Amino acid sequence: MKPSARGTLQARISRRVRLELRAVRRALADRRHPHRAVHEARKAIRRLRALLALAARRLDAIGIVDRELQRIGDSLSRLRDAQVALETAETIASQEPASSQNVVRWLEERRDRMLERALRRDPDFTRRQTLLDACARALETVAWSDLEDDDLHEALRHSRKRLKKAERKAEREPSPAHLHRLRRRARRLRMQLELLRAVAPALEPETLHGETPGKAIRTLHKQSNRLGQRQDKEHLADVLERMPMTFEREVMRRRIERELKEQR
Repeated sequence: MKPSARGTLQARISRRVRLELRAVRRALADRRHPHRAVHEARKAIRRLRALLALAARRLDAIGIVDRELQRIGDSLSRLRDAQVALETAETIASQEPASSQNVVRWLEERRDRMLERALRRDPDFTRRQTLLDACARALETVAWSDLEDDDLHEALRHSRKRLKKAERKAEREPSPAHLHRLRRRARRLRMQLELLRAVAPALEPETLHGETPGKAIRTLHKQSNRLGQRQDKEHLADVLERMPMTFEREVMRRRIERELKEQR
């Protein structure tokens, strides 16, 4: 690639990094829709980390920033899980009227209590926004001009290798931990392919099983969605163990067990 074109690629990656940082900041500042804000912030953090992983092997400073971004995302995971448990229960309840209102109400109250506690500890997510600002300042010092096409290809090869390893482990032992790791790695590779299509459309990365990037993205999306649906039901089943015993709770738990067996 000519230097001028390489510079354009680097500028696009740098702009996309700033765009994702703004998306995280905008989500964390959303006071009207806090549950949606948590979801949008975590999605933007995942996209940003997937993008940074493409350059991590070349640019040392990125590793430190990535760990801080992971801390911010992980700190929001329990809030997001509480919302997902509620949404999963609502979906099941729409198909099982006998397991609806009491369980959904309990999950909704649980979600709201968790958010209230989190905001007491970190009002308006100010501490998280401060950490994000520190990440943004660190990324401003990154020498994007050092990034080469080969670095992007090597990062994708690394992601593919990690995905294949996770697939083998999940096939040998489909435990929740192995399936969760497989989902994360499928999602990471899919995001990286999507991001490269946006910032470096001239690159033609190798993909899994010789598929075109577009087909690989669709395949990975289906894979992570399927695993995500299973994980959401397993998480809801775990949460329901903490709910006081009721007839409605047992109806929903049996429904989840039945659906999980059918997915095996």
